Amino acid sequence: QKVLNLCFPELSLTLPPGLDDSLQDYPFEDWQLPGKKLLQLCPQSLEALAVRSLGHQELILGGVEQLQALVSECWSHWLQLPPTWGV
Repeated sequence: QKVLNLCFPELSLTLPPGLDDSLQDYPFEDWQLPGKKLLQLCPQSLEALAVRSLGHQELILGGVEQLQALVSECWSHWLQLPPTWGV
């Protein structure tokens, strides 16, 4: 969040809290999901990753939705920057 706030100080971003404690036993790092794949997670892909509990799937997908909204907000803001920004 610090990096986002430094890059876009006028953008009021609040990152979602971390995942629920009940999800801590899943090997998220071992899955090595790149950002694009993470944003495309769905119930079927979670099943393939052995996340079979519907409650756990809902929690993870809820976090993915929040992340998608954050990415969308960042892109929207970035697209509004003047063309000379960063040059």
